[in-house]
Amino acid sequence: MFVHLSFTVFQVYHFPANSLHYLLSLWQRMVAPVPYVKASEPHLLETYTPEVNKAYIMSRLDYVAVVLRCIYHTNCHCNVV
Repeated sequence: MFVHLSFTVFQVYHFPANSLHYLLSLWQRMVAPVPYVKASEPHLLETYTPEVNKAYIMSRLDYVAVVLRCIYHTNCHCNVV
């Protein structure tokens, strides 16, 4: 569920930057202790963390494309900058 929330937040371009930072910090706090935890069952952080990283990076690259498109079009009505 938290993974889906992260993906959704990353796809919204006008989401506040502080919220993105908080969400990424929360992921970092969940992932940082993984090497020190001895669990009998495999956890899904190793599966979802790369996906979350990729989703964040791709969303920021998509955002750059949206901003550039709005900058170079004189009739752009979006407020992304």
